[in-house]
Amino acid sequence: MASGDPAAFSVCMARLLHSASYADITLVIGSERQEVRAHRCVLAARSDALAAMLSHSAAASDGTALCLALPDVCSATFPAFLEFVYTNRVALRAANASVVYGQKELRDSSVHFIEKHVRDVVRTPGFWELSDHALSVLLQSDELDIDEADLITAVTQWANVNSAVLGEPVSKVAQGVLGGLRLLLLSPEELASLEQQSMREQVIPVEMVAAAWRFHALRRAEGIPRHCLRCRKGTRPRDHHVYLKS
Repeated sequence: MASGDPAAFSVCMARLLHSASYADITLVIGSERQEVRAHRCVLAARSDALAAMLSHSAAASDGTALCLALPDVCSATFPAFLEFVYTNRVALRAANASVVYGQKELRDSSVHFIEKHVRDVVRTPGFWELSDHALSVLLQSDELDIDEADLITAVTQWANVNSAVLGEPVSKVAQGVLGGLRLLLLSPEELASLEQQSMREQVIPVEMVAAAWRFHALRRAEGIPRHCLRCRKGTRPRDHHVYLKS
């Protein structure tokens, strides 16, 4: 089978994207309602999520181009996703690594990027805009290059921001992601500080804090989920970590 030059193909597809030649759909992105012209056949072929949306949409009866609103997408990061859809490559940065829209290859690349640059990513608005499902996936990773104390702070900020945006109690917003946090990695001093903070902010439930205190008291990990006992790539060593494997 003969194959062409993939780099040349990517250049041609990038030219098609940026010129909007033959575009037959307008994507209305985010709360800012930023309009982006695109091609239905490319979107449907490259993204199952967008293909499903397009299958339920129809062009206007007067023949004008179809519009598809994506109000929950960040307009600042969506161009990175669209670039990957058209060209099969994208330069990932901390600010754009969170938008994947069902694109598995891009999702895997984004997760790997976030694992390496998580300390930068958690300081961007893109992190706060992660869905609870996406954040849960990230919190399962052992490869996150960040200490657990800093990660807990970032997740607490994520919960507070989303609580304000959604108008929901912070405890309700956070409940779906907290199982990925590893409080047992914290020292007793850090755990005491977190307990005081949790009493004020109501993010970390008392049951999680109590389980961590129980581990420190007994120095045994019986009945604790295995992932909670593993240090991440960026975990700073503490004296009690020797008991995590007992």
